[in-house]
Amino acid sequence: HGHSELTSPTARGKFVEEMLLCRTVPPPPPGVPPLPNHAPPGSTVRQILETHRSQPQCAACHALMDPIGFGMENFDTTGQYRTMDNGQPIDASGQLDGVAFNSLAQLGSALRKNASAGPCFVSKVYENALGRLPIYVDTAALDQLITKFNASGHHVDQLLVDLVSSDGFRFVSPKQ
Repeated sequence: HGHSELTSPTARGKFVEEMLLCRTVPPPPPGVPPLPNHAPPGSTVRQILETHRSQPQCAACHALMDPIGFGMENFDTTGQYRTMDNGQPIDASGQLDGVAFNSLAQLGSALRKNASAGPCFVSKVYENALGRLPIYVDTAALDQLITKFNASGHHVDQLLVDLVSSDGFRFVSPKQ
C-alpha cells in the first residue's frame, strides 16, 4: 500500500482499519486536494501528511488512518526495510485506539490486544471459508466461534477446527 515513490501511511492505516478491525473508513470528501506523488526535498512522508491533516476537511479521516500507518514507515514502497526517509530518520511512532507504539512490532502487539481484532479476524476467516458475506443466520455460529477463539487464546489452528465443525460451515440453510 503505497505510491510509486512514496509510502502511504494513509492507505496502510486504512487497510488495518478495514481488514483487521472491520471498521469503515469514509471516502474523502469532494474537492480534497491530492497528496503529492513525491516528497519535496528534505520532507518526510510524515511531514507531508501532518501538513495535509492540518486542513479541516482532511483531519477527521486522516486522524483515523495515519497514526496507524506510521507504524509501517520503516518499510518503503517495495517492502524493503529502511531507517531514513528523504535524508531524515524515520519516526515509526503512532497510536491505535489510544495505545501508543514506536514500531511495527509494537503496532502488532496493540492489534493483538485490541478488542475488535479477534472478532474481525474470525468474521474474515468465516467469510472466506463460506465464500460469501455472513448473513443474519450466521450470527449464532459467528458468536460461538468468536467466544471459542477468545477462550483458546487466539489460536488459529483451533479456530479452523471449530469452524469446519460448526453448523454454519457444514450445513446450508434451506431457502425461505
